[in-house]
Amino acid sequence: MLPDVCRHLAQLLEAGIPLADAVKVSAFRAGSGADQLLELVGAAVNQGATLASAWDRCAPRLLLLLLSVGDETGRLAEMLASWVRYVERREAWRRQWGQSLAYPAVVFTACVAMTVFIRSTVLPVFAHLYTSLGGDGMHLLVRFQMLIDAFLGIVSGMTLISVAGIVTAVLAERRQWPWWSRVRTRLPGWRWYSMDRSRTLCHMLRMLLQAGVPIVQALTVLQGSDELWVTRAVAPVYVRLLGGARVGDAFISGVWAELIRPILDVADRTGDLAGALERAERVLDATFERELRAFLKILEPMAICVLGAVVAGTMWMLFVPMYESLAGLSAGSAALP
Repeated sequence: MLPDVCRHLAQLLEAGIPLADAVKVSAFRAGSGADQLLELVGAAVNQGATLASAWDRCAPRLLLLLLSVGDETGRLAEMLASWVRYVERREAWRRQWGQSLAYPAVVFTACVAMTVFIRSTVLPVFAHLYTSLGGDGMHLLVRFQMLIDAFLGIVSGMTLISVAGIVTAVLAERRQWPWWSRVRTRLPGWRWYSMDRSRTLCHMLRMLLQAGVPIVQALTVLQGSDELWVTRAVAPVYVRLLGGARVGDAFISGVWAELIRPILDVADRTGDLAGALERAERVLDATFERELRAFLKILEPMAICVLGAVVAGTMWMLFVPMYESLAGLSAGSAALP
């Protein structure tokens, strides 16, 4: 709801409509949930309040910071539009992750569910059948049951280890445990995490720079964000820039991806840091999409192979002993006078 309101306000402000009138028009066109919010905002604006102060209790911290910058620089419409683009890109990024991993996740889940069903329902039926037939297929059935138990044990163990690892990583990142900074760069998936965070930070910092905010003040604004990882990522950059470090050296710390260093080094020579950050965004987007497609090319066939192995193993272990038992019974019946 809030991104739609901000998008509409940005369009009206870019058309030259005053803020008070733009709020009234937006309230008239908004839905039942946003009209009351805009009416309160309109009353505050009519009394001389800024949009940031009017939305102080109902907007994210980053949006409030951008609105404050927009009020100071006269680029309120640009700040609103930038925040909307940031939210839309973040949601698109999350949808891309979800859509990309949905198919392998469904296949693996179906594989585990089918294995549990075979272990709990199918195997007891066939065990009773082989016992009644008196054949020698029980040894294969016992081996198959041991394989299934081992497979389910591995899946359960990997799940517990993954959950414990995620919980530990979240706690270590929030509390900044001393050993975490050395371990996290060696973890699988850290490269993608770093690219995601770096792309987001480049976008937020570029929004402020293109609005005319100096780099030091822009970093100060981002340190007031309500997201802790943003504050921790920009704080070393702020300190290093004040200490006289080069741009490329200042941005390489913590969550910042090494991939953007050559791009930011160009800003030292050209002075166009906003343009360098925009190029870094494009490079990170392209690199992440390329590596994600390459990963899925391996993961999806792997999931299908695992499912096929479970189905093929089930057919072999259950039905081949049955055929052998039936063949033995037929031979015994033919030998009778």
